[in-house]
Amino acid sequence: MSFSRREGFDERMNIVQLDNIDEPLRNGIWNCLLKLYNLIDNDIISNISADEDVLTDCWENVFKQPIDIISDILNPKIKREFRIRYFEVKWYTIYDLIEHILNIDNKKGRRRLLKQCCNSILERENSGYRIIGDKVCPIVSPIEIEEIEKAIFDSRPEISNHITNAITLMSDKQNPDYRNSIKESISAVESACKLISHDSHATLGSALHAIEREGRFELHPYFKDALQKLYKWTCDADGIRHALTETPTVNLAHARFMLVTCSAIVNYLLDDAERQGIEFGYK
Repeated sequence: MSFSRREGFDERMNIVQLDNIDEPLRNGIWNCLLKLYNLIDNDIISNISADEDVLTDCWENVFKQPIDIISDILNPKIKREFRIRYFEVKWYTIYDLIEHILNIDNKKGRRRLLKQCCNSILERENSGYRIIGDKVCPIVSPIEIEEIEKAIFDSRPEISNHITNAITLMSDKQNPDYRNSIKESISAVESACKLISHDSHATLGSALHAIEREGRFELHPYFKDALQKLYKWTCDADGIRHALTETPTVNLAHARFMLVTCSAIVNYLLDDAERQGIEFGYK
């Protein structure tokens, strides 16, 4: 942490950027793109491979511009056009751009570097967002990010799909769906219990009972009780799991808590089941 931030002289650092991107943050993300996609309009870093398809795709689908304008995206003049557009767009379009690149760039190593570079900038500039998987999400700590990504990448599709959906619903900048995000998070826990109980039709409650009844998996009674109460809350609070016409009171804090907590629970259940020699699957 710099002297100015540590001593409180940089007032900008005391404000979490949720509904805007200030100049240093926009510049920092742009520099990440420069380093990885050769957008400098000269030959200073010509040894870095540019990807014409990625940049053209962003021009068309993120900036919404006609592609005949950039028929030669690697031309220095066109790179300047791309830069001008980047610095003109709304703050949320910058995050759209990052997500879009992470989804279309077929170079895994470069996607990883982009994610690392942008997350470093987001943290440095006190942004309210971090990149998890291929989505820009409301802020969580590095430990929480690790738990969420483990639940996505190290688990079964039945589980990872729910966690990914929870992130997508929570992270929609213009129309976040916190209620259904919470539903997806608890459904990931339910899916993990189904796999351990070998019953694809079970609810979380019945799966926990089956696990306990058959002695297939050792669960502390207080932990089991906590899971059941958490599940009941999602069934009762504002009709989270059952659509209601009333306006829900659940918000980002609830959705984020459930995403992180359910990811950690999933990881614990799968890791401990594996330790106990439990095979996952259905009868």
